[in-house]
Amino acid sequence: MICPNPVCRRENTDGAAFCVYCGKSLQNGVRPRGKSGAGAAVLSAFLPGLGQFYNNDFKKGLLILVLAIVAVGAIPVTLGSFYVVIWLWGVIDAYRVAKGATPVWA
Repeated sequence: MICPNPVCRRENTDGAAFCVYCGKSLQNGVRPRGKSGAGAAVLSAFLPGLGQFYNNDFKKGLLILVLAIVAVGAIPVTLGSFYVVIWLWGVIDAYRVAKGATPVWA
């Protein structure tokens, strides 16, 4: 199966849910093999972005991690509300990507 990502376009094994090279979904709505929604959520709850890395969603994981670091610096100004929003987004998104309800960023 050829990856639909125009930048990647590499051959993957038949029946694969995601491209092994770029992480793009090869079949809409298919859950990543061997990925636990609860596990992804717990990892992301421990460290924002970690659940996305577990799901091979590296771009989103890096964005969430960077935003969380910025939010920690802004805690005196925002009273932690910005960090809580980023943290919740990371936990919920990690769970939804592992379950196949949200796509991986290509």
